[in-house]
Amino acid sequence: MNVQWIVVMLVVACLWGCKGQDCQCYVVSEMPEFEPKFPKKQVVVWNLKEEDGCDSIIEFSSFEEAEWKLIHYYRVDEGQCDVSEYFDYNAFCQIVMSEPSSMNYPFDSIQHYTNVQITDADDGNIRFYTWEWPFHGTMSAFSHFVQYKWNDKVMYQDGKNDGLDEMLISKVYTMQSGASTYYLTSNYFREWSSLAYVTVNSFVLTKKGLESIDLFMDNEGAKSVICCEYDIPYWYSTANQGEGFDWLIYFDRKDMAIYVQNSDFYIDDRYEIYKWDGEYFSLVDSDAGSPFINPQLREYEKLVRVLETDRNKIRIDMMRDGSYRYAAWKKGATMLETPELVIGNGRLLDDSYYIFTNNGYEYHVDFSEVVVKKGNEIVGRWNVIDGFED
Repeated sequence: MNVQWIVVMLVVACLWGCKGQDCQCYVVSEMPEFEPKFPKKQVVVWNLKEEDGCDSIIEFSSFEEAEWKLIHYYRVDEGQCDVSEYFDYNAFCQIVMSEPSSMNYPFDSIQHYTNVQITDADDGNIRFYTWEWPFHGTMSAFSHFVQYKWNDKVMYQDGKNDGLDEMLISKVYTMQSGASTYYLTSNYFREWSSLAYVTVNSFVLTKKGLESIDLFMDNEGAKSVICCEYDIPYWYSTANQGEGFDWLIYFDRKDMAIYVQNSDFYIDDRYEIYKWDGEYFSLVDSDAGSPFINPQLREYEKLVRVLETDRNKIRIDMMRDGSYRYAAWKKGATMLETPELVIGNGRLLDDSYYIFTNNGYEYHVDFSEVVVKKGNEIVGRWNVIDGFED
């Protein structure tokens, strides 16, 4: 069937769905050729303008074709509409569920132009499709569904009853212990503009889909979720725009340990450590230093600030005695590497900047610049860079 006939059929389908209403259908007349990958499928999609009450049918025999039509139907690649408001996520889910091979297709354009995020387990047996809904003010609210393999068959699970409703699923880890396989999901939820939390949830995979299992053990007993609630602006300004959510909860697969921030709201960058003992991730330390910095620097009271200049990455910590420590790495290095310079016994002046003395040099650090002086002479000055590059 040629391109012209496909366009005509789409227009006819739209007009039939309009049933005589004054309805506009967004159909692109020029469409590339797509190589068929499976028998033709059909999915009904809502019209771009919901008040028109117009439906259309998307026909496709490859996911390349389905993705192109769904994107162009809403003209989201042209910036013609608020994608989060108008994009038909239900139609996208129907497209995914229409053919088992969707579990191996990346849907790159859908992820690029819409709110859909796809997260795969590292063993390839589970896939989450997550998208954020609009109209929730400063709260983030996500929906998702799960695609999984069971006895070589691709199956689907509604995401409303797996304990992850309204969360963004950012990572899925596979963990093998003896004959058992467990899955750990790393998740994010924003309660309002300044408050969010991250969680790790534990599951097993059954014929019916994911089922929660109690894998975490602390003084209160076994549970299936551990979490950390935090103040977003405080953490972002302290940790150089956050440097990623792994600062808040981190799974060390080599040591089979999970690190969770041990203080809520105003994060100190100190952690609870849950370590795998063969049956549970049991709490073994409730006040550990960060796993993201060099071991020689893990004794401190709390993180004060991470920042970057054109020359260095710098970390300032408050120590147990109330003094401050300065540590610097070359720009682009990670904090796990050995620092170029460490200076102790720093002090805070006027609640605005820190002074560190080293071999006759004074390092003055505030939120906007780092100035190095020798006597009254400025021998170095670097502006603090917003954001993080690693």
